[in-house]
Formats: sequence, C-alpha cells, structure tokens
Amino acid sequence: MRTLVATFLLCISSAGAVTLAYIDTADRVIYKPEGAPPRVVEAKNGYDLCLSRDGKRLLYARGLPDGPNRVMVLYDAASGKSRDVMSGLVASARWSPDNTRVSFLKMEKSAWQLWIMPAVEPSKATLVSKQNLDFVDWMPDSKTILAGDGQRLYWFGVDGKQQKSMPTEELYGKDYQWTSSDVLRFQPGNAGRMSMSVYYMETPKGVPFEEEGGFATVLIYDWNTRKKTALLTTKIFGHDAVWTPDGAWLYYTRQEKLRKFAVWRMHPDGTAQERIVAGMQPSVAE
Repeated sequence: MRTLVATFLLCISSAGAVTLAYIDTADRVIYKPEGAPPRVVEAKNGYDLCLSRDGKRLLYARGLPDGPNRVMVLYDAASGKSRDVMSGLVASARWSPDNTRVSFLKMEKSAWQLWIMPAVEPSKATLVSKQNLDFVDWMPDSKTILAGDGQRLYWFGVDGKQQKSMPTEELYGKDYQWTSSDVLRFQPGNAGRMSMSVYYMETPKGVPFEEEGGFATVLIYDWNTRKKTALLTTKIFGHDAVWTPDGAWLYYTRQEKLRKFAVWRMHPDGTAQERIVAGMQPSVAE
C-alpha cells in the first residue's frame, strides 16, 4: 500500500514539474523554473512570451516608449541575462520544436512578413514570405510553418515554398471568428491535433464577464475528422492555450473576475482543471 501511495504522489509531482513563463498582475515578465523560485525577467512592457522546448531560453517582445517599434529579447536562464536580438516592428517569435530555429513576423512595406532565423545566429535571419500575415506557428516536424492572414491558412516550408492553403472559414466555421490575437498550437508530436484559442462569433448568453472585443474559449481541432471540441463551458473565458512538451496538459489564461486573470491548466479533454498562478499569457516547457 505504501508503494502505491508513493507512486501516486510521484505521478502528481511529475505532472506539475514544468518551467513556466507568464505576465504577472504587475505586468512583469516572470520566469519560473521547475522547482525554483520565480525570477523577474522584465519589469514592464514585456509580452508575447515563448519558451524553448527545454525551458532554458525565453523569447519575448519589449515595447518601446517612442512609437510602435519594439525589441525582440532573448533571456538565457543559465546566465540570468537578457539581450536584444532584433528591433523594429517585429512580433510573434516562435521556437521550432527542435529549438534550432525561430520564426517571427516583421513589418516590411506595410506587410507583416514571415522570417526565420537560426537560434544561435539571429543576424542570419532570412525572409520566407512577403505575404501580409497575422499569426505564425510551427508544425511538429520543425520543417513546416503554419501561418494565416484571416482569409486563408498557409503551410510554408523553411525554404519559403508554399505547400498548400485553405480558407480560414473551413477551420473556424460559423460559431467562431478569426482575430489576430488567436492562438493556434499543434499538440507536440501530433500534426493531427491542434488547440485553438478563439473568440465566439456572437457572445453566448449569460457569460459572467465580457471584455471589450468579445468572449473567448479553447477548442481542440482534429485534422483527420475536421471536428472541433470545446474544452470550456460558456461560463469560462479562456485564451492563450499552449501545450506542455509532452502533450499532456494545456496551460491557458482564464478570466476570474472583470479584468482579473490567472494561469490555469487542464488536460486536452478539458478535465483536471487547476489554477496555477495569478497572471496571463503562459508559455511552458519541461
């Protein structure tokens, strides 16, 4: 009996063994390594966080006070230091699953264009697509990038060749609407399953809180059956859902009170809902 209890407790402990980055209630960028106290990485104006798969490096954007430009920042957990890797109108920096590349959007000629840079040599960034895009994320194979512009979704190879595309409406249907803040993430190692943090086309009746811009939820999309499954009831505002590298959990931003948010987690079937910390915009690694 003692062995069974010990094994059960070990499983519980392992399930929570993650490295987490998030924005706290004071708008600071926080890095919380596994089994260690949290660190303040950026005191203000940080957002759009993305941890490397191993949790040792954190990319984020820092807003600048003198206009729309911002800086892409790389925080190294081993040294505890941050360095600016790119400036200008840059956004949506995303690590490839194998940690070798970073994709991002950069404003050039009035278009958010898709770029890729080697993780160890940001100066060697190359243009992938000149199309005006709203979001970007990697496929699990680290060789293909999914991007979208509100009208269509596009699959690009790292060589810049467009492999295929589809109307956004086929993915969203009539119940949900495309916004530039949507978060679409493939389950690690599974190109057939994707989480979608999206807004309802029309706000459901009786929702407890409604921020300006609508009411959001988290879905699972099965690319094989083309079926969408809502993980949250219409009583819960959820967004910014990201996977743990083992694909066992989704961490997401949940609204608890008007303009009050916390990081929660759940299994990809919506069960085992658990509050982690007050804050928002989680990024998670192991």
